[in-house]
Amino acid sequence: MKTILSSSAEAFPFSLHETSFLSVYFSSIDSIYHKNVTKGLSVKSIKIFIVSILFATVLLADSARMMEEAQKAFLKQEYEEAFSLYHELALKGNKKAQNFCAGMYEFGQGVQKDDEKALYWYEKAAQQGMRSAQQTVGYRYMQGIGTSIDKAKAQYWYDKSKRSVTFEEIELFAQWLDSSSMQALNN
Repeated sequence: MKTILSSSAEAFPFSLHETSFLSVYFSSIDSIYHKNVTKGLSVKSIKIFIVSILFATVLLADSARMMEEAQKAFLKQEYEEAFSLYHELALKGNKKAQNFCAGMYEFGQGVQKDDEKALYWYEKAAQQGMRSAQQTVGYRYMQGIGTSIDKAKAQYWYDKSKRSVTFEEIELFAQWLDSSSMQALNN
């Protein structure tokens, strides 16, 4: 397994930190592999499992890099580039990217302002449990922003968001707020 790591690490553009992570990761997989072979699981099913984990890890690393690029572009007020990256991730189901797409449609950052598309993306993020998006969707249904007023849907989303907001969501909002404040100062 470790031989595969060194040839794989050379084939993929991983940083030194990621390569170290992969080394530990493969050691763990190697341990799982040997423990499960002794439990009677087929070698083929374990290999399929390991390849699936590796593939998922590569995809996650790529998504994380893309999200970082999008955030950097957003903070530099390169909104079209940021939107392009967020949108690609949003289409793949990334709830943070969906929420950013919604906000960018809401405020016309890098795209034409569109309340219906903003609501669409807020709902996508809300459906995945992002509470700030759930609250926003509730508010939009209550006020009829991007949709007709629907108090039942508003109540549904408000009820769904009653738990406290996570630190991660506060951090995302703060990033957006910093960028929006900078844009307002520049105008």
